[in-house]
Amino acid sequence: MQKQINALSEFCVQRQLVINVSKTKVVVFEKCRNAAPEFTYRGTTIEWVQSFKHLGLELHSTRDMAVAIDKLTTAGKKALFALRHKCNDLSITDPEVMCQLFNSLVHPSIELCMQGVDRL
Repeated sequence: MQKQINALSEFCVQRQLVINVSKTKVVVFEKCRNAAPEFTYRGTTIEWVQSFKHLGLELHSTRDMAVAIDKLTTAGKKALFALRHKCNDLSITDPEVMCQLFNSLVHPSIELCMQGVDRL
């Protein structure tokens, strides 16, 4: 992984790009936690973390994707319940309107998280 970080450094030098190392984190995905490896970017140590939130999806170093997917499923169910409750409060019963509200309010957040899963 250090070789990839070094390649990123060279890429940034060539294109005059700057990496904010204080906002950069490293997560090493493994079945069981070993000693935290040290990675550096131009001589500065990059912080090693056990979990990181990307596009609303929490990725954990020693857990599989099932945990993240469970959290996503729970969040989707909560959003759907809130939408149904609000529709009930406002006496919205038209299925077409309810579908439009779902597509506007619930679906985008779930889709954003699922794009994060697809990239992994």
